[in-house]
Amino acid sequence: MGCSFEFDAANNILRYSWEGNLTDEMLLNGDATGRRLLAGRPPCRGIQDFSKVTAVDASSETIRRIAFQTPAYGIDQAVVFVAPRDVIYGLSRMFVTLAEQSRSRACVVRIMEEAYHLLRVDSPQFSPISIPRDGAVG
Repeated sequence: MGCSFEFDAANNILRYSWEGNLTDEMLLNGDATGRRLLAGRPPCRGIQDFSKVTAVDASSETIRRIAFQTPAYGIDQAVVFVAPRDVIYGLSRMFVTLAEQSRSRACVVRIMEEAYHLLRVDSPQFSPISIPRDGAVG
C-alpha cells in the first residue's frame, strides 16, 4: 500500500494512485517520488487518484507544505484530484485553494470519469511506472 504511478503517453498524463491509510509520511514520500519522476519528463497533466484510500491520518500542515512547493507537473498544467470520500475531498479542496496562485488549473472531482472528462480523455492507456526500492528514479 502507498502510492503507485502510471503514465499515459498518448494523452501526456501522469497518475498518482494512493491506497490504504493516507498518512503524512505517505504523502511526503509519494510527492517526493512523483517530483523525481516528473523532473525527467517534459511538463504533463496529472491525476491524483485517492479512490482506494481507506483512512486518513494526514495533517493539514502536510497539505500546506506540499501546496506551497513549486508545481511538480509544471506551471499551468491541469491536475485533477479524484476524491470520492468527504475527508479526502475536503483535504484536496484545501490543497487546491492554497495552491491556486501556482496551480490555476487544479480541480477536485468525485469519480475518475469526471477527471477524464475534464482532461478531455476518452480512452486512457496508462502503463505502470516501476520505482526501485531505494526510491531512485532513472
